[in-house]
Amino acid sequence: AFEAAGTFPPVVPWSVPILTVVLAVGVAVYARLLPKRIEEHRVQSQESVAALAIGKSMIMTGALLAGGHVVYVARFVQLFDAPLPSARVIQGVATIVAALLLAAAGALLERACVVQDKD
Repeated sequence: AFEAAGTFPPVVPWSVPILTVVLAVGVAVYARLLPKRIEEHRVQSQESVAALAIGKSMIMTGALLAGGHVVYVARFVQLFDAPLPSARVIQGVATIVAALLLAAAGALLERACVVQDKD
């Protein structure tokens, strides 16, 4: 779309990977605390369903964000010597890593929703 319009895509601001990592850490901490609460029967059914939905959405969001930024980085990696394309590549790679962390945290949360039942 940017090529068709004759413009360049904007540089990804540092706030995107930073906020994505903060979100991934929050989801990972919640995923770490959830199994104990489930074991103690302190989780209501609505919270369980919401946790599962959040886990799924974090996986999908992280995967889509990482995939989109792979294309973004691949577009400018051959122009790495120029200042603005190198900033796009570096900040894009940071966003890819952050998005993969978000997807991993979502997977942890999804696994945390599984109840281990002896019966």
